[in-house]
This record gives sequence, structure tokens and C-alpha cells, in this order.
Amino acid sequence: MDLTSEHDHAASPPLDDRTGILELFARYAWALDTADFDAFLGTFVPDGVLVQVRADGSNTFAGAARLRKFATGLCGASWFPGRQHHVGNIVFGAGRPGVWWELCAYVLVTQARQASVTVEFSGYYHDECVKHGSTWAFRLRRYQAWADAARTLVRAPIDLASHRAGSA
Repeated sequence: MDLTSEHDHAASPPLDDRTGILELFARYAWALDTADFDAFLGTFVPDGVLVQVRADGSNTFAGAARLRKFATGLCGASWFPGRQHHVGNIVFGAGRPGVWWELCAYVLVTQARQASVTVEFSGYYHDECVKHGSTWAFRLRRYQAWADAARTLVRAPIDLASHRAGSA
């Protein structure tokens, strides 16, 4: 999504779409932070894709089995318990009301340790959300550390086919 190009901006999403997508973001964070793997999978369409973008390359997790493997591996790491995902500055881009929206958002991940809280990750999401039944779900969720993103900010629409073809 090119946030500097006027032609990429659709009219503001209807309130029902916006509210549903904000609820999706909250369900994703709660599911991941509490290691609720079924709820985590419920935030994606069955063939959904999660792309972890790093300076040294990307990891792609496509489909329910790979998404579950991602979540169980992450939540099972000794350093993960106590983390919380915080999302803000959500910007809606192109979309079709009631069908799909593309958007970007900042993400901070904090870690609670005894009496202190530290920021462990600062980055952004670049998502494509779709109406799936009566709720919203991720068709594609891409995340990247802000330090890496400063050099390579996404300036073009996401090519879903190339992300689905990748493997992790």
C-alpha cells in the first residue's frame, strides 16, 4: 500500500467494516499472547498467509498447518510468555466495503518481567483482511521490524500469489 498515492485510497470503510477489523486485530493479539492456537487460526482464512519479513529474508507460513506450527513454535519459546502485542495507527487503504480491505498498522510487542515492562519489538503490519462468513479474517498478514522497514518500506500492493507460493 503506497500511503503517498491518492489513487490507492478508497473511501473510508463503513463503521461495521472498521469495527470488525479492529476486533480481528484484538482477537489475533489475545490468541497469540495467550497461546490459544485454535483462536489464532480462527483469525485467518483457511488458506491464509503470514509473512515474517527480515533483513536476511522472509519466512512464509501458508495454510492452517503452517500457521499452527508458527504459533506453537513462537509461544513455546522460553522467552515468549509475558509478551503482549499492541497495535495502533491503523491506516486503511484500498478495499471494497463488506468484502476486503488492505491496511497498515504499527505494532509494539512488550514483555512483562516482574515489576518492569520493556519493548521487545517495534514494527508494522501490512494486511489484507477479508469478510469470512460473519467475521473478518486475515488473508495475508505481513510483519516487519521497523529498523528493517526504514530501508524497505512497502510501496506497492502485496502480490498474494507470490506469498502463497513461498514456503517456510
